[in-house]
Amino acid sequence: MNSYELYNAILNLGKAKEEGTFGHKKNYDKAYLQYAKLPSHFSRGEASYRIGKLLLKGDQHLEQDYVEARSFFESASSFGNGNARYELGRIYENGWRVNADYSRAKRLYHEALHLGCFEASKRIGILFLKAPEGVSFDLERARKHLLIYEEHFESDAETHIALGHCDRLTSRTRNAKERYLKAADLTEDRKAGRGCYWVGYLLENNHPVSKSDAVKWYKHGSTLRDSKSMWRLGQLHVSGQHVKKDINAARILFADAAMLGSEDAKNELDKLDAEIAKQKMVDNERAKQVNEPNKATVNPVKESKKEETKADNELVKASSESNNEALTQVKVNKIETHLVDDQLVKIIQKPKGHRNPVTNDRIRYMVNDTCKNALKNPLHNCSDTRGYKFKTKTDIRNQFKKAESRSPPTQLEKLEFANLALQSSQNYIKSGLETTNTFLFKNIIRLTSKISRITLENEKSTNVINHNNQEIEKKFQEIEALIDNGYNDVCQRLEKLEQESLKKDETIELLIAKLNSQSQQFEKLMRLVDD
Repeated sequence: MNSYELYNAILNLGKAKEEGTFGHKKNYDKAYLQYAKLPSHFSRGEASYRIGKLLLKGDQHLEQDYVEARSFFESASSFGNGNARYELGRIYENGWRVNADYSRAKRLYHEALHLGCFEASKRIGILFLKAPEGVSFDLERARKHLLIYEEHFESDAETHIALGHCDRLTSRTRNAKERYLKAADLTEDRKAGRGCYWVGYLLENNHPVSKSDAVKWYKHGSTLRDSKSMWRLGQLHVSGQHVKKDINAARILFADAAMLGSEDAKNELDKLDAEIAKQKMVDNERAKQVNEPNKATVNPVKESKKEETKADNELVKASSESNNEALTQVKVNKIETHLVDDQLVKIIQKPKGHRNPVTNDRIRYMVNDTCKNALKNPLHNCSDTRGYKFKTKTDIRNQFKKAESRSPPTQLEKLEFANLALQSSQNYIKSGLETTNTFLFKNIIRLTSKISRITLENEKSTNVINHNNQEIEKKFQEIEALIDNGYNDVCQRLEKLEQESLKKDETIELLIAKLNSQSQQFEKLMRLVDD
């Protein structure tokens, strides 16, 4: 057995232990040890590629290690292994222990495709369709690469959905629906539920009559554990469109979709939980109000009127109590001193030469404010009374007669005073609002002018950036094409060299065999000579 056959035997034994075939138990660790026996250059780095695949997946015997897997894939890629380049592209696309780099992933997929790994064409098409950072959106190139994948492999649900997106975005709705239906029919595929979602989406948005059919497809997608179908069905349960409004069912659907990794469902679940908590608080407050004793809240208008009359009565009562207190104090002094006319109280009298009549308001408020202290300081001239003097009780009677005020103010008078106060405050507020409005209007004009200038500058800068990006992309594509051509030439030369080396190995082995046979013949001759 020559070295090539020996290496092939070791490789096949490693595959059997990796896949659990030919009577071997599936064990990645033992397969790893078998592949490690092979030289790195053998069969374009096949052993390094196989070890990288084992480390990328991992099992109960071998721990998953993305970093080590990447190093083995890079080693295999240096020998022109297209499958290793495809796996490297997957690592950079998904960001497995590296920063996600979509442009690098696309470049690696292109290199893998040139080396004969047609599985990479699907990933290239999906990248052109999704257009992440570093990859331009191109429907035609996406369709082209997806169809290349379809030529070499049986289409899976993900491929049907991607081609359906290409048809839908180019207004070929019928073709898109056929593609989505094909994806939904592949029930064993984990992406089949997403096909159900897109069928429902088309029925809901493009066929107004088929809203109930869309709900059926969303339900079918939910049974296949598709997060997007669960999210949309939950939204319909919340809004009550096309289905019965059911908050509990919607919450269950959002929770299941969030468990499957849907960020939209997670946001909807948080929003729904907040609304439920708010509603519970409102219900609890209402229950407390109902259960509180002595709450007669049948007519809120009557209650407000009662409160107003109660407040008015308290005001009248307070003023009358202050007057009564002064009168009782006078009576006490009258009983003690028996000098009624000599007892002095604080009253209001017009000064000499003051012709304007004394108003009811003035007498009432001045008496109410000062009657409590009047008995303590008789015959005291107050300097803050604006020209009014205070004399005996007889004078206060005369003043009340002149002012025709023997009783507290009526409710109508109080309302008039309140209306006047409100009007004055309203005028003050109105003037303040006018000034603030003018100030705000000026500021808004300034801000709009600034925003317009900034938007114009941003538009100019974005145009320049887009132009530069287009030029960079063109140059990058040209460089990529040159690199691909050079790489293909190098790969072809390596293949030729490898074939030549294999031929040389075979010739060397033949020469060794001839030498062995000749040496045996020589030994026989020597024995004959000795005999």
